[in-house]
Amino acid sequence: MKRALTILLLLASASVSPLIFPIAESGRSSMDVLAKLALLPAAVLLLITVGMLYRFDESLARTSTIGLAAGAVATVALVFGLVSCLEISRDSWACSCSISSRPGRL
Repeated sequence: MKRALTILLLLASASVSPLIFPIAESGRSSMDVLAKLALLPAAVLLLITVGMLYRFDESLARTSTIGLAAGAVATVALVFGLVSCLEISRDSWACSCSISSRPGRL
């Protein structure tokens, strides 16, 4: 039961980040307010939970740490991809490297 609740807590705190942008786009709140009131506390809760897991459940803590590292690597890769896209298209007015403009390629 504890393990299931811990996994639920980890999933709930990790799911805050992908929800912030659609909520901000819908006009319910601004991105900076959501980042301060939802994203930062969720990130702190996630890190505290993973830190406490090392005392109680080593395998779940290791899996969570691997997931956090994979998310960080994916975020850095996305940022570098966007920066390189903007560098390539600096001479043009629009970035043509978006996913939607390249059907069939990610």
